[in-house]
Amino acid sequence: DLRRNLNEQFRQMHPQLPASLTLTQIRRVKALILEVGLELNLELSTVAKAYVLLEKLILAGLVHKANRRLVGACCLLLAAKANDSRALRVDHLMTALSQLFQQPRGLLMSAEWDIFVTLHFHLILPNREYLPH
Repeated sequence: DLRRNLNEQFRQMHPQLPASLTLTQIRRVKALILEVGLELNLELSTVAKAYVLLEKLILAGLVHKANRRLVGACCLLLAAKANDSRALRVDHLMTALSQLFQQPRGLLMSAEWDIFVTLHFHLILPNREYLPH
């Protein structure tokens, strides 16, 4: 009941979003982003920036039930490439994203560019946007 009520409140607060997308689904994608980040020992700021990128795409109405995992995986990939200053092993990241998000590597690579363009190439975020996460 609580989950249903939260999803209904979310729907009332954001009627412009696709009806197929629920707060529960968004939280699951964010949990997967965190899981990959912890598994690969990424900086927490990278995870927070991936959250912000995902939220920007959600609020733009570009995320729905069918593509939420793909978009979430691409957001983490882009955030890691832009933010993680340590030697990032993209092949390990791609493998983890492909497995946990259940998305083929080829689809991740092709969707990454589309999402990068959709974000207008803005991957450097001001602190005020990602610090709350």
